[in-house]
Amino acid sequence: MRKKLFPVLLLIATSTIFNSCKKESEPEPATAAAPSGGGGSSSGAPSITSTYYFQAKIDGAWVTYQDGIGGFTSGTAGGNYGSTVNQEEQSALMVTYPTYSGAYFFILKAFPGTASGSDYESMFGVHTYPYGINADTPGFPSGVNGAGIGFIDASGVEWRTDFGTHDQTGSTFSITEHIANTDGYSHRISKATFSCKLYDDNGNVKTLTNGIFRGRSVLY
Repeated sequence: MRKKLFPVLLLIATSTIFNSCKKESEPEPATAAAPSGGGGSSSGAPSITSTYYFQAKIDGAWVTYQDGIGGFTSGTAGGNYGSTVNQEEQSALMVTYPTYSGAYFFILKAFPGTASGSDYESMFGVHTYPYGINADTPGFPSGVNGAGIGFIDASGVEWRTDFGTHDQTGSTFSITEHIANTDGYSHRISKATFSCKLYDDNGNVKTLTNGIFRGRSVLY
């Protein structure tokens, strides 16, 4: 069974948040008005009131997580896969701690050696992405560069676009905003839109549509 990176990512993310040079115990809760395209009554989705958020329809039901609401926090994380290749994963998370619940998007990219800050920066851009596959997936020793979505359901089961059959025919992923972050908790702020299939390790599948994520990104 392939290793699950989410708990490792979350530990890195919470370390980034709680041990920041800014000294606060966590980022200040966001209070900005709902960004354009962030959901609302016109679409039937719950309204978004935070600067950072995850929202999607998963198997027909709206799921909304917002920074500073219900224990959710926007964080960043990094990790890698592969024994013969260094495939880096950079993630933007909307999570609770220490319960390991929430959602995240990630970018996968293989490098010939140790990745640098400029390498991590190169993983993100305002454009569309194919869906990637992590290098610990059987049959993919070098992985596949691209993006992905992770989701932890109410039972604590982790679902990812690169688990199971990892078939993403017809799925889409785009980063639509990527700007500098000055709050000291990450290098960038990224916004993504997506639709996809999510799989668990038992081959079950969930359909995600109308996905949107805005959060802190790029950790190094």
